Amino acid sequence: MQRKMYRIVATVMAMGIMSTVAITASAEDKKAPTSKEIMKALNDGKTTKGLCTQTATLGKEMKWEEAAKVAKELKEMGDALSKAEPKKGDPESWKKLTKIYAERTTAISEAVDKKDPKALEAAVKAFKDGKTCMECHKAHK
Repeated sequence: MQRKMYRIVATVMAMGIMSTVAITASAEDKKAPTSKEIMKALNDGKTTKGLCTQTATLGKEMKWEEAAKVAKELKEMGDALSKAEPKKGDPESWKKLTKIYAERTTAISEAVDKKDPKALEAAVKAFKDGKTCMECHKAHK
């Protein structure tokens, strides 16, 4: 009987260790996106619309549920940009500019959450401000 208990305890412990290893491995497999991958997803490409334009279009069409899904991804990518490494340039500049970028993706997401077309339009306009984009690209691309 005692032997059987030891086997059960050993099996449970082994299963716990294996699940911990599996969870740790899957978390490590999820590599943070690079700044290039983030830019590709966020901004318009040659053949597809980026997340910002998709969100704006869905908001104009009052498709708030669909817009919320896209806006959530937009915000996550905006937040991830500050964690990505710049190709070049001053780290403080990167921190400052990516903070602005994240704030703008958050503003878009919040406008969608509020189902506010005017706020969404203003947030998208601020997001697509070429001045900020160029400042960051000059310093870090």
